Amino acid sequence: MNEQEFYRAMTARYSALSGFVPDEASDIALRFHALAGELADFSARLDEAARQSDPLTAKGEALDALAALRGISRRPAAHAAGELTFTRAPGTAGEVPIPAGTACAAPDGRVYLTTGAGSIPAGETSATLAARAALAGRGGNAAAGSVTLPRRFAAGVAAVENGAPFAGGTDAEGDDSLRRRLLAAWARPANGVNGESYRAAAEAWPGIGSAAVCAGERPGSLTVYAAADGAPAVPEAVLAGLSEALGGMRAPCDTVTVESAEAVAAGVSIEIEAPAECFSEVREALLGRVRETLDRMPVGAGLPVARLCALAMDREEVTNCRVLLPAADLAAGPAQVLRAGELSVTRMGG
Repeated sequence: MNEQEFYRAMTARYSALSGFVPDEASDIALRFHALAGELADFSARLDEAARQSDPLTAKGEALDALAALRGISRRPAAHAAGELTFTRAPGTAGEVPIPAGTACAAPDGRVYLTTGAGSIPAGETSATLAARAALAGRGGNAAAGSVTLPRRFAAGVAAVENGAPFAGGTDAEGDDSLRRRLLAAWARPANGVNGESYRAAAEAWPGIGSAAVCAGERPGSLTVYAAADGAPAVPEAVLAGLSEALGGMRAPCDTVTVESAEAVAAGVSIEIEAPAECFSEVREALLGRVRETLDRMPVGAGLPVARLCALAMDREEVTNCRVLLPAADLAAGPAQVLRAGELSVTRMGG
């Protein structure tokens, strides 16, 4: 109830008991207004407490607290990892040391640091060292050849470049993902060490967005298929760390293999009806939502055409839509994950 509803209820009750309707300017009415405001505020706080105590509606720290009751914690952001190749400066001889923490950058200012010390050996023109983004998160993922600027080069180094992409950077787990894992823990509780416990452990691992477990041909043989949000594959370093962690918790007779789920590129083409003056803005927003939806799909999950329609019609400027591609609901196998392929949004009749 809001303040006016509380006020009307108190006035009606007072009038029924006293036979007198208080004037709006009377002392009684002013007291009722003040009390109604306090009651409305208290009621809103109770409603918020109820929402924050329900895993279906809780957010932020309240959801973290509910998840902790099941031994689940929010996945932290993960650093993008890759390699940097350093090229010897002309006229230098001998070994060129490259300290750990040597900083290089992309043109947009993103910084990458070597994770260990290395050197360009005598007689060699270059050396490749492991590196990672200075800041955790998806923003650290970078295309091959994009990290080329020195921040503080070691003496004897002329140039740097990443020959392969920096990958594996993920943002801290959002509420929707954490809620899904929490509800799954209630719906499918692990009983000892089994497929469900391996899946839950994999999805709690930094850099992993979702996972599925498939039984092998031999008893006790299991394969965990993992996917990273926003990436076609999970970096090998993340898979190796997860494999070691699952190996430490496996049952004595289990054989557990960890693999990256096969990414299936999903092409989407949508026609929408929207005013010409705002079509470009609506188009870019819809492309972003479709891409984000596909890049966060769990392993083995399909995408109904109806959901694509719902994404389009969620914008008030869109009055009609038609999904041209896919022609039917998108499906993924148990070891596959849907990811954004070629996406297009066009205007009806355009």
